[in-house]
Amino acid sequence: MFRAAPKLRTLARPSNLYRPLSTTAHLRRLVQLNESVRSHTVRFQNPPLFTPLRIASFILYSSCLIGYVWYFFPELEIEIQEGVADEQTTLSDSDFAHEDSFFIPMTWAKKLPRSFYKGSDPEWQEFVKVSKDKARHKKIQSELVKIVYDTAQKHPAFVKQLGRDTKVGQCWLDIIFPDGPPQEYARAGIEFGDDFVAYALQRIDAQQQHRITRTLWPSAAFNGIYNSTKVLAGIQYHRLKQLMGWEVDSTPGSHDAKYQHLLQLLQAQQAQQAQQAEQAKTQAGAPDANADKSSSASSLFPWAAKVPQPTSSIEMPIAQHIFHATLAQGKIPKKMEPPRGSFVVQGLIQLKGSRSILTLDVQAFYDPKASHFVVVNATPRTIKQRKQSPKGGD
Repeated sequence: MFRAAPKLRTLARPSNLYRPLSTTAHLRRLVQLNESVRSHTVRFQNPPLFTPLRIASFILYSSCLIGYVWYFFPELEIEIQEGVADEQTTLSDSDFAHEDSFFIPMTWAKKLPRSFYKGSDPEWQEFVKVSKDKARHKKIQSELVKIVYDTAQKHPAFVKQLGRDTKVGQCWLDIIFPDGPPQEYARAGIEFGDDFVAYALQRIDAQQQHRITRTLWPSAAFNGIYNSTKVLAGIQYHRLKQLMGWEVDSTPGSHDAKYQHLLQLLQAQQAQQAQQAEQAKTQAGAPDANADKSSSASSLFPWAAKVPQPTSSIEMPIAQHIFHATLAQGKIPKKMEPPRGSFVVQGLIQLKGSRSILTLDVQAFYDPKASHFVVVNATPRTIKQRKQSPKGGD
């Protein structure tokens, strides 16, 4: 009536089946007493790269891929074009990719041979027309002066430096016609057209090449961090010298004198800002903004911990100004050339205000065919104060 349950016997325990045989203690457990142990040296070799199985697999997959492309794309043409092997090699327009096609770059860009304008080129013919029209010269110069003046009136730094009643002073502007278009670059890659795939070249202008190089290697950011860190370290070293009682070089133009003057200016500016904030607060009778923020935050989140606010440092505005100035300087290419069909208008423009007289170094690119300026750059050259007081005191 009642049958006994069958007994299941395990063939091997996991501890005995998966036992590592790397140590002598485990070898002694497996070997009986007074029994000699034989050890064999085993060397594992990597299989060869080209085996019959791998060669057969490569041939099979390649045949399937070629058959698929041949069957589904019977009119596809694959054209291989040579890249920029030598700068002296003459390249035609057919060697470059079309602007409407999809292009995947595969190599770094290289300089193309420099080309120059010919007498029969439409760009050069336009330059000849402008050079003979003296009235147009004055119109272009007046337009550039107006652009610089309007921009200076809207810029807060120029308004603060010049003051009120800003007027245009003397101007020295010259028109320079370039000998050829700007330097071009070319990179090789794969071009995908409507019914073809080709290994072709793509033209790149100097500004685009500069942006690509700046993106791949952000040297401007590295230089900004280095310069700001260097100035901050110099300020801290100057303070350490003052605290330790070491000799400080107070001669005009020295590093210690520059750091001391810079710290005095920043301290005076912060004191003035704090005084203006206190006056505005007392006049308005408004409560403290930080207290309102902390009370509102505590009422909304009663479980939130009170975190102390970071103290304002004098050196941070200096570091930020140096970093942004270095970053802006790195964005501008070292040598800007006018685009194809444009010429250069450069010189000096003087702006006179109630506080100072500012002389700007202006460089602009004018397109005569479109009758407008493409690029306008103006950098301060000299600043002459209307009233200059002695820095050494009375």
